[in-house]
Amino acid sequence: MTLIQPPDPSLLDVAQVLQTDASAFTRNRSSATPTGEWEAPIEAWDLASLAVRSVEGLCLMARTDMGLATPALQCARATLEHTVRGIWLLHPPDRFVGEVRWLALVHEWERFEESLAKEARDVASREEHLRRASTLKDFRTGVAGRLPDGYSPLRRLPSLRDMMAEIGIFHFYPYYRRLSQPVHGTMQATGIYKRNLGTKKLHGDFGGLFDWILPMRLSWVCIRKLHEMVLRRCGPEPVEVPLLIPGEQDVDEMFATMARRAYELRLDGRKG
Repeated sequence: MTLIQPPDPSLLDVAQVLQTDASAFTRNRSSATPTGEWEAPIEAWDLASLAVRSVEGLCLMARTDMGLATPALQCARATLEHTVRGIWLLHPPDRFVGEVRWLALVHEWERFEESLAKEARDVASREEHLRRASTLKDFRTGVAGRLPDGYSPLRRLPSLRDMMAEIGIFHFYPYYRRLSQPVHGTMQATGIYKRNLGTKKLHGDFGGLFDWILPMRLSWVCIRKLHEMVLRRCGPEPVEVPLLIPGEQDVDEMFATMARRAYELRLDGRKG
């Protein structure tokens, strides 16, 4: 597992354009900084920061070792989840609907602290988690009580699947499931280290360039969609979404080149 696979040039090209896009997003979003009047845009802003950091980690791995495909999938999964939650918060044009959604995230945090309290093995830890849960509940119910007529807290936080359906990217859900397999340690994920079954089983590290196509492509799409939504909805006024940055005009061809290279590497027996 310590043998480093030098990255294919096509992977390096894609990593460069993905990193450039993430950096451009970080610069451009300053023009749509939340004012603090609304909570949902601030939380979406922080989710965007998580997404950018995940993309930066993905690009670093791509430049370091092509054998890091498995953690790359996990980074891309995180990027997708951060993106979906951020866009879901910003999606409603009605700011108060966004605030109701933000309250659902506060409730999620509250329930998390309550669950940790139940699992705590010592009194001090249990009391600390219960104190945090109580503080969150008091804050949440206080804000909910000040919502205008016609707005009420959500009964439950929608699943990521439902969030994707609402914001119009349900077709990404199968990708999310694929990216989730290494996180859960399923046999689909460990298949990268074996071929065949039973007496014909072969062990090794069979990961290669092909395994990078999904995480890189999906992360690029996520950053673009998050970029657009943050500029339109995070600030007090919509900000014009910039045109593609230099190099992005050829991004489709870059991914096509990467796919061709992966196919070629598989044909000649090399890892790809």
